[in-house]
Amino acid sequence: MTSKVTVLDVETTGVGNRDRIVEIATLTLDAATGEVLDRFETLINPQRDIGPTSIHGVSASMVELAPTFGEVAYAIARRLDGSILVAHNLAFDARFLQNEFERLRGRFDPGNGFCTLQATGMKLAAACESLGVMINNAHQAAGDVEATAMLAMKCGLPWENCEPATAEWKGTENHKRTVVRAAYETEERDVTSHLLDFTDISFLTDRRLIYADALDHALNDHELDADERASLSELARRLGLRTEQVESIHRQYLESIITAAQRDGRISEAEHTIITRMISSLGIHDVLVPPITDTVSTASHVQPTTICFTGEVVISGRTYTRVHMEAVAALHGITPKNAVSRNCDLLVAADPASNSGKARRARDLNIPIIGAVEFLEMFGTES
Repeated sequence: MTSKVTVLDVETTGVGNRDRIVEIATLTLDAATGEVLDRFETLINPQRDIGPTSIHGVSASMVELAPTFGEVAYAIARRLDGSILVAHNLAFDARFLQNEFERLRGRFDPGNGFCTLQATGMKLAAACESLGVMINNAHQAAGDVEATAMLAMKCGLPWENCEPATAEWKGTENHKRTVVRAAYETEERDVTSHLLDFTDISFLTDRRLIYADALDHALNDHELDADERASLSELARRLGLRTEQVESIHRQYLESIITAAQRDGRISEAEHTIITRMISSLGIHDVLVPPITDTVSTASHVQPTTICFTGEVVISGRTYTRVHMEAVAALHGITPKNAVSRNCDLLVAADPASNSGKARRARDLNIPIIGAVEFLEMFGTES
């Protein structure tokens, strides 16, 4: 039996085979003791509409600078390959991983893992309540994977007769970058202790990747404080990295952020601010900050006569559907349109950073996009 077990969870844009992963978390355990060997989590930019934000809590703005699946495929593959997989509804998670790897012409076989959904016969929240497991941040990959691991422990390390997974991706990981949800409820994470406590160094044979892992962790809030700078300097010294090597890692990291920001052909004010903060933190001042190309639009500036909506929005626990917002628009003499075209004055999206087909079309035609919350604040919620 393999000595490695990996608990995993994915959040997705939907449930169909055309849907994509928007967040993944893995927790690698020692099969014999249950000791945590490694943690990995990141949001993933699906390069399409984000799906039901009301369920998974991921918005389009949150994934603007997140890596694509292809950019983290190597990091994911090396954690899953040769590991017994554990998940709550393993078949669901495995299907999405298989689809993602197939899109990249890679290979993924989940083997014969352990499914806590089959073992308990209950949804995750109900199973946790029944077995006395604390669950934080339900429908957030990192929270769900922690709870799933505890459920598996309650079953007594039940992977004795399981078979490991195979994950193959021929790409390489020349630097490490993830985007973790800022809303994740956890204690303040120290760079050095994270590295020593939760990173399986056997995964990282290159000293530069070990440093890049810590840098990525420290830059989760887009800037480095004095303690983080000191920790990174000490880590670089311990790893024997020269000043020029550290600068090269910083530059690669910054370039990957700029590339992600430019991926959709626009630079938002938020992206511009993040890049500027990172340039200051990393001390790299010879990099040109891409200019803002996507300014915030408001309905008062546009005064639309025709309007198009995409998706729904949840405000204070109440869901406002596209049909409801179309009725609100009609009440104010604005004609709703089913599709974005040149005779459409305004697009209303759940999140103005949406990468849905309608949003991409609107940007191509220079049609302003505003958020559904702003639309309802201006025109009211009653239809």
